[in-house]
Amino acid sequence: MVWMMVIFTSQSDKKALKTTRWILDAFANRIGNDTWQTVITEDGLRMVYNLLRRHATKSLSVSCRWIRSRTRSQLLWIVGDKTRFNEEGYVPVNSTKKDEMHNAWENNWQYLPAIKALTAVAALLHDWGKANDAFQKLLQGKKGQELYRHEWLSCKLLEGLVCLSDNPLDDDWLQWMQMENITEKKLIKWVIENADKKFSTMPPLATLLCWLILSHHRLPKLDGEDCKRYKCTEVAEISQLLSQITADWGYIKGETSAIKFSNGLVISTAWQKKLKKWCGRLQEQKDILHDLYTKNNVRLLLIYARVSLMLADYTVSSRDKDNSWQEKSLLYANTQKQQVKQYLDEHLVRVAEQAASIAHRLPKFAEGMSRAENIAKLRKKSPSDYAWQDKAVSKIRDVQQQQVKIERQQGGWFVINMAGTGCGKTFANAKIMQAISPDGSSLRYSLLLGLRSLTLQTGKEYRARIGMDAGEMAVLVGSAAVKDLYTESESWDDNSDTARMNELLPGDVYADFPQEDKFLQVLFASSRTGVGKNRDLLYAPVLVATIDHLMPAVESVRGGRHILPLLRMMSADIVIDEIDDFAGADLVAIARLVHTAGLLGKNVILSSATIPPDLAEGLFSAYASGRTEYTRFFGCHNELHCVWVDEFQTKIHSVVDAEQDKILSAYRQWHKDFSLRHKDKLNLQPVKRHGWIVNCKQLLDLSEGKQRLSGYFQGMQDAILQLHACYAVKDKRTGKNVSLGVVRLAHISYCVWAAKYLLKSNWPDDCAPRIMVYHSRQTALLRSIQEKYLDKILKRKNQDTLEVDFTDTVLRRHIDGTDAQNVIFILVATPVEEVGRDHDFDWAVIEPSSYRSIIQLAGRIRRHRHAIDRADWGNIAIMQYNIEALTTGKQIVFAKPGFECRQYLLSSHDMNCLVNTQQLANGINAVPRIVRPEQLYPHDKLVHLEHQVLNDFRDLTLHGAGYIHGWQEEAWWLTALPQQFNKFREGKQEIELCLQDKEGDGLAFYEQDSQTKEWVKREAAYGIVHEQVEVGERFWLKRNYQQALADYSASKEGRMADVRIGVLTIPGHSDWRYADQFGMYGAVDDVIR
Repeated sequence: MVWMMVIFTSQSDKKALKTTRWILDAFANRIGNDTWQTVITEDGLRMVYNLLRRHATKSLSVSCRWIRSRTRSQLLWIVGDKTRFNEEGYVPVNSTKKDEMHNAWENNWQYLPAIKALTAVAALLHDWGKANDAFQKLLQGKKGQELYRHEWLSCKLLEGLVCLSDNPLDDDWLQWMQMENITEKKLIKWVIENADKKFSTMPPLATLLCWLILSHHRLPKLDGEDCKRYKCTEVAEISQLLSQITADWGYIKGETSAIKFSNGLVISTAWQKKLKKWCGRLQEQKDILHDLYTKNNVRLLLIYARVSLMLADYTVSSRDKDNSWQEKSLLYANTQKQQVKQYLDEHLVRVAEQAASIAHRLPKFAEGMSRAENIAKLRKKSPSDYAWQDKAVSKIRDVQQQQVKIERQQGGWFVINMAGTGCGKTFANAKIMQAISPDGSSLRYSLLLGLRSLTLQTGKEYRARIGMDAGEMAVLVGSAAVKDLYTESESWDDNSDTARMNELLPGDVYADFPQEDKFLQVLFASSRTGVGKNRDLLYAPVLVATIDHLMPAVESVRGGRHILPLLRMMSADIVIDEIDDFAGADLVAIARLVHTAGLLGKNVILSSATIPPDLAEGLFSAYASGRTEYTRFFGCHNELHCVWVDEFQTKIHSVVDAEQDKILSAYRQWHKDFSLRHKDKLNLQPVKRHGWIVNCKQLLDLSEGKQRLSGYFQGMQDAILQLHACYAVKDKRTGKNVSLGVVRLAHISYCVWAAKYLLKSNWPDDCAPRIMVYHSRQTALLRSIQEKYLDKILKRKNQDTLEVDFTDTVLRRHIDGTDAQNVIFILVATPVEEVGRDHDFDWAVIEPSSYRSIIQLAGRIRRHRHAIDRADWGNIAIMQYNIEALTTGKQIVFAKPGFECRQYLLSSHDMNCLVNTQQLANGINAVPRIVRPEQLYPHDKLVHLEHQVLNDFRDLTLHGAGYIHGWQEEAWWLTALPQQFNKFREGKQEIELCLQDKEGDGLAFYEQDSQTKEWVKREAAYGIVHEQVEVGERFWLKRNYQQALADYSASKEGRMADVRIGVLTIPGHSDWRYADQFGMYGAVDDVIR
């Protein structure tokens, strides 16, 4: 426990002065009007900090200084308005003012008035089509069916206005709207006659408005063969694209319903007044918008306008009816629990007001959101083994200082961190992010992990590594099921029943932030549940989440699931951890995410020890393309800083206003040079990991798949015994031989069945195996407990000897409780062990999927300890075949996970043929992945296959909606076709279940009804069988959900945290087994012939 003498200084005023004094008087002695002094522990100081943050307003401002000695003090933090102190924490004695309203966060936003005007007019027209009779009847519960979705009819009404004006130019129809001279009968007649036709050529402003209205619930999309014909079709401009769209692009609902507007159109006084105001302002911005349109520079304009419109529509729809609304109408916009709610004109006016308010605040998302500052752990020098982190930061700061000298604005940073496994990449990324921040000393970024779901324990581990708490780093716990991104379902955008509105954000945010942020309250002016976590997501200076949680920013083609991820990306840089864990369509989707980061002016770090050159170049190309669009829109220099970092060196190259082809050519050579130097350094390092192939050829003589599977597991057991004999350490207390190893299998079902085999198998009398299953399909609570335990015992920096004193109580119980001389602790895991886990094992047995997975898992062997001499066998055993090659009739077996595909079928699935066995024996490192051979043989070599697939991914010569060029350089981003051709994780439907005792008759799995939000028992629907497992001595960690739930509920954390601890996700099919020891898994019979 560290005691600290601190001084608090307050510059608070107004109501915040009373709050400040109330908090500080409870912890410290007041030694002046606004000064306090005390001696306090670190935990106590953290409590003061959190209390002040929780009550922070723009009138609160408090600094804290640590008195280090008689002559030195250190500023620890400032809470609230930081402008009332300088960078050293001193109170200014004089000040000057600039007469520039909001200059700090509106700088360079010269197009903000145009964005607001465009958004407001779109909002006033977005639901105009709801005035049709069929929609109104549905709202009132009458039978009927709409022919067209209301977005399509709204666009047709706008098109009709343009066509019926005297001269179809933007000036004429805008003036007509301002004159309150809309002829209803003519307009309705025109819409009825032209509703089934393609859009005609419209002037620029009408075209932009048309797309905003058309896409405010869903992007235009086609299905099946209709979609395929656009795969290779290049469409460069928005007008060209809009002319292709008909109602068949997702806007037809029925077949025979007639279009009628018996109650007229929405032409109330209040609506016309707002329309007159905003059409006038839009006309004032006409020349500016025409210029952007002519230069094809409207992408950011439309992105900002659309997100403002959609968030406003969602927020206003979730409110109750406005009882102060004066004008009564026969036209309604929505219902609540099947009762009509908001009038249509009321809804349009309120959405316009909210949308304009949101658009006005967009600059703050880009520039002014909360940042983490004065992180003590990041200020300290790194230990000598990690000195490379500080060297990298020093080089970046040198570049930053040069920028300041020549008075050039902050450029974009694209960083490749290829430091080796266990070298501290996560902490280095935080230091680098701090160095490249605008002020060079604060943090605001999102750390994205390649996991499907994230547990609180994983988030806590990252907090501990970087030295943050819940007041600075939020953890987005749970999974982001992809079913709502692509599939159709009954939701409020289909029937306008606001009681059925989906949450904007799946999962739970675990954080401790102030909830009185007035800026975010304006955006989410709603009483709906879940608003708090929406604010937390946007407020968080640092966010830890799965990449799935932010992918909806570029993947969601319907509903509002893209709103929060996009706003988060507008306000924070991104770090993508283990980026090379993806292939095929997933990589194209991630390229869209990286492109969007560049488009929004943010920085990107890609972090992995095994980044191949084509992946680095492909994602840099995406980032550079997005950054070019950003600088075009904001009128600043297109300066890119390309950084490469590893534990040996840091290289930085900067380019300014260069052509895209030249940038890519230069980047390719820079990356190659860095990778070759990295290769030379790696080959000089002591070798920690040696590999060998476990012979499985005899299994091919067996006829039945189940026999082969049993034989496969027996081969794994034999390898475990060999590895234990070679690499066990001696327990200091008993003299027994102890080892901790990992068995990696590609799929969850095989993982569980392998564990079952090892549990029941016969082992030598002097061996005591202790087995644990680890995969992602486990309840959040049990998985979090398991990860907390593994994170503790597998940190082995103090065990770098041949004799170890094991102190963990669970390990000790197993070691002391058996007479066997050999105790083998075996973690049977899926690829979840390869990503983000700081674990150190003695040995590994691997079912192969890709060369990349071998390297990644190898990084968990002797991770925290030095190299030792190679024994008779290497410490990593790789099975000769994977299970699917032996037990199924599939042609493609190194996939999901892996890179094998129809285009590149492997000529053999024998690892002796696919890898260089001598190279594995000499040492396993990242060299084969980071340096691409000059000649590739993708059908014959596993690592060549991976390089070839990544080389194809970055190909920009292929044009059309089916390729990355279609998203980056063409107009296909205006539709859902890029997502349809390349769906992230193939758009697989994931079902979220929760294990709970809801009905008092025992634990069962429930699914939340999307309409009523009630949890419904679904075990029969998904064929879930609860397996009774006798927990014997061979189980390493005994797990009981009911007991864990009771312990959690009684804990302080259980009382405070809003985490659905019984949740897990499964694919949407049936036949499942569940046990606390094994998690949820499928039957192996389904896949073995």
